[in-house]
Amino acid sequence: MKNKIKIFILLFVTSQAFAWTDEEIESMHYGCMETVSSKYSDTQKMEYCSCSTGLAIKTWTLDQLIAMLNNNTLRDHKDFKKIVNDCTKKVTNEYEN
Repeated sequence: MKNKIKIFILLFVTSQAFAWTDEEIESMHYGCMETVSSKYSDTQKMEYCSCSTGLAIKTWTLDQLIAMLNNNTLRDHKDFKKIVNDCTKKVTNEYEN
């Protein structure tokens, strides 16, 4: 029984560590829409920002993301580069076919 309680507490704490509020997610998505390349159509921008926002909130906590933004290290982070590449490929491949 003790192990079950420990597992529950561990899962609860770790799930809360990555918990983003709807407002934070919406704000991130909106910020992306404002800054994404103008070479994309509105539909492509929406797809790209949905992809990148979704991956970002699965990868980092809000505090981690804010720290990287404040330190100007986000663009150099390997996970950021992977998110950008994966979402760019997803958007461009969908609209080429």
